[in-house]
Amino acid sequence: MYLKPLQFSLALLPAYLVLLSAGQPTQAVETALQSPPPGFEPKPIFELSCPGKYQHHLQGVCTDDNTIFWSFTTTLVKTDRQGKLLRKIPVASHHGDLCHHDGKIYVAVNLGKFNDPKGNAKSWIYVYKASDLKEVARHAVPEVFHGAGGIGFHNDNFFVVGGLPLSLIHI
Repeated sequence: MYLKPLQFSLALLPAYLVLLSAGQPTQAVETALQSPPPGFEPKPIFELSCPGKYQHHLQGVCTDDNTIFWSFTTTLVKTDRQGKLLRKIPVASHHGDLCHHDGKIYVAVNLGKFNDPKGNAKSWIYVYKASDLKEVARHAVPEVFHGAGGIGFHNDNFFVVGGLPLSLIHI
């Protein structure tokens, strides 16, 4: 699988902030996101590639002050901020999104069936030392009934998100 370089652009940041702060997008924001003005060409701030080829897709990216951590479904990768490979390790399928906090990498992991209506997920948070990617802990999170898929850290709290089968979504 070949991944195009990630392109970071601040061009639509105000629209995303409106979406995050308001909870419900306005018609103007929805229109701006779906059809930018004629001739609009977002300009990347920089491009970055994760070196190597990985059997599965990219699940998430996080950083500390000096490095970037990449979670592929079955591989955890550490690079410097220029994209030079520093370390990679094989991991259990299905590693999801990740976050960095206090010298450790926290990864949402589902070892069961994701989005299964009967809740046959086996949700975990795996913890790795950021310095060498050695696993240091595993925490079961059965509360994420349909499969842990993402994790973040904010204001001294971890937030774990997961799947939800389409059959249970009521719009």
